[in-house]
This record gives sequence, structure tokens and C-alpha cells, in this order.
Amino acid sequence: MKNKRKKIKLKTKFVIIILTLAFHNVKSQTSNSIGYNQWHEINFVDEFGNETDKKGKRYYTTGKFSNSATNNSDLTIRITDYKKYFHFSLFEYNRKPGVIFRSGSYNFVLVSIQDRYGTIIRKGVPILKSGGINIRKKSKLGKIIKKNEPIKIHISEASEYGNNSTYLFKLFY
Repeated sequence: MKNKRKKIKLKTKFVIIILTLAFHNVKSQTSNSIGYNQWHEINFVDEFGNETDKKGKRYYTTGKFSNSATNNSDLTIRITDYKKYFHFSLFEYNRKPGVIFRSGSYNFVLVSIQDRYGTIIRKGVPILKSGGINIRKKSKLGKIIKKNEPIKIHISEASEYGNNSTYLFKLFY
């Protein structure tokens, strides 16, 4: 009976050590590999997670979001630069999964961009069922983003029920 208890204690200690090491490894990889507020070169992967020869850029920043349940809560934004568009993924409370907009029958969000001179441009952008939004590079909004100059972005999700979720963040500061 004593040997069995010792084995269980030893196994428990071993599992705790492994989990602790794994946590610290993931934490250090995350903090070291993700630089905020700058573009990073990335290699795209296929459906099996293998790197392809296709390359792109990714940009991370932080901001705030509000909805009927919270006000000014933490937000992480990931922007992926594809050939013809920018894909925006938003992570409420800085956690996955990403936001999937549910704008009822509207099927779009209102994106407002304010440049460093105070000029504001607003456009409706279609929502993606898989999550996030795409902004075409040839659109007015896309052309502003391509300049890589300081801008503020406000995204408002309209709802038939009057509950608006809003997302506010800065790029290129």
C-alpha cells in the first residue's frame, strides 16, 4: 500500500512539473514571437499545418471593446495582409475564439477610420460567417491602411435589437 501511494505521489509531482514547464514554454513563445504594432513576415500553412511557399504579413495591436455586457474591455486585433485584402480578426478579452459578428439581417459592420489629420471615412463592410472582416486593398478604407500612417479604427456592429458592439483601436502608432 505504501509503495502504491509513493508511486502516485511521484506521478503527480511529475505531471505538475511537466505542466509547469509546458506553461512557461508556451508563455515565452507567445510573448517572444508576437511583436505588437509592427508588421511581421509570415509563411502561410496548408490544411495540415505545413508551411507553404506563400508569404504574407501580419500585424497585432490592442484596443478596447464594449457591448451590452461590458464596457472598455481588452481587445487584441490581428490583421493579416493578403494579396488583395486585409483580414481583421478580433479577440475579445484577448482570448480566442475570434469574434463572429452576428448583425442579424444587416450582414455588415460599420468601419470608421480617422487619419492623423482628423479626417474620418465610414464604410459598411460585409461580415464573414467564419469570423472577422475583410477590407479590400482597392477600397477607400484599404488605401488608407496601405499607407502605414497612424490611424484610429472604430468598428460598430449594428443589431436589429439595438445592442451595438463597438471595437476601437489604433494602427501604426
